[in-house]
Amino acid sequence: MMGYRMREITIGEQNVLRIVLQPEAVNLENVTVSTGYKKIPKYQLTGAASVINEKEYDQRVAVTGNFLESLEGKVPGLVYNSQSGELSIRGVSTFDAVKRPLIVVDGFPTEIDLNTINPIDIVSISVLRDAAAASIYGVRASNGVIVVETRRGQAGKARFNLRATTAMQAAPDFSYLKYAGSAEFAQLQEAQFKRANTQESMYTSIGAPAPAVYQVLFDEKANRITPEVARRRLDSLAGYDNLQDYQRLFYRSRAAHNLNLDVSGGNEKATYLLGLNYTGEKQSQMNAKNDQLMLNLANTFQLAPRIRMDFRSTYAHTASESGAIATPADFFPYERLTNEHGNAVAVGQGPGRDYFFNGTSKARNDRLIAAGLYDQLYYPYRELTANTTAIKANSLKVQARLEGRIASWLTAEVGGNYEYQQSVLKTCCWNPLMK
Repeated sequence: MMGYRMREITIGEQNVLRIVLQPEAVNLENVTVSTGYKKIPKYQLTGAASVINEKEYDQRVAVTGNFLESLEGKVPGLVYNSQSGELSIRGVSTFDAVKRPLIVVDGFPTEIDLNTINPIDIVSISVLRDAAAASIYGVRASNGVIVVETRRGQAGKARFNLRATTAMQAAPDFSYLKYAGSAEFAQLQEAQFKRANTQESMYTSIGAPAPAVYQVLFDEKANRITPEVARRRLDSLAGYDNLQDYQRLFYRSRAAHNLNLDVSGGNEKATYLLGLNYTGEKQSQMNAKNDQLMLNLANTFQLAPRIRMDFRSTYAHTASESGAIATPADFFPYERLTNEHGNAVAVGQGPGRDYFFNGTSKARNDRLIAAGLYDQLYYPYRELTANTTAIKANSLKVQARLEGRIASWLTAEVGGNYEYQQSVLKTCCWNPLMK
């Protein structure tokens, strides 16, 4: 490729500059693409592909252990949602079938959790983005293929590598969503009440809870309180907005830590790589965390001058915990979530502001408790520690491949891949008898 040499010129007091650049011939870097079976020059590949080498990949390595987060913005057409885990290349190609692209690690397709791939060990990633990939992997490649290559041991003396990474993220800010404030919401409910001529029997006949604004207006309409008292209560409701308390109670700053230690070495007959990786993540949701410990081994054996064996294994243990997070749509903005002592208090209606199926009025709830039943009211803040989910997973992946060179232009390979993953899900719900 023809270009020009860079020049640096000091301007000084000159007003007019005449700059002549000198031509320079530059050799383009030879880019190779890994298809999982072999490496070929990019110009020989008929389909569309993107390649990320180790230097480009190391510019941003995901601390959480998910290597897909490191691909965002680096691969054209690749879209990854870290919240939902959805991954697509060049859009969605189907509505009902599998939408995820095929993941190939060191020549073998993998179906287990992608978090079991140590992001520190990745040396290159090739993304095959069109239908030409189907000629290699068949229909499973219809959504694209992501080919990952990981490190091998290097011959020589034992070398130890230690890498520690920490990442922080500010707590979510819900103010930008522009939710209706408590004053506006109470005003709208009051206007709706008067326009619809809402009747109290609509709620009392089925033991359903009415919104707090409606209840004040019901009391005024039935002459249980004076108009002055009703206005003071409505102003009190409109004067408190729970959005700040919601952010403080349910969300926090996110922090993630990654520690990787490995040792590699060997000689011309055999090489080894033994690595240990720990990832600890404190998620932005309160009481949500994720811990993962990973152990990986990579060996290469030169069994004969023309025969080589490659062996890899990875074991990963993952433990995650989370609690039920209420959304602002589960309660009205003027309702308090805790009392002055920080204890959870009930809101007027059920989850999703449902008064018909899940909501229970206080009077009906008192009767149910007196009859020996559980408290039926909805406590959003209590759900965080009462309804919890804990997942423990263990996975094992073993790969072995035997390569023989028959001639300078002909090689033969045979290998196999074994994957095993087991998960245990444990949920826990609050028991009012265990106060």
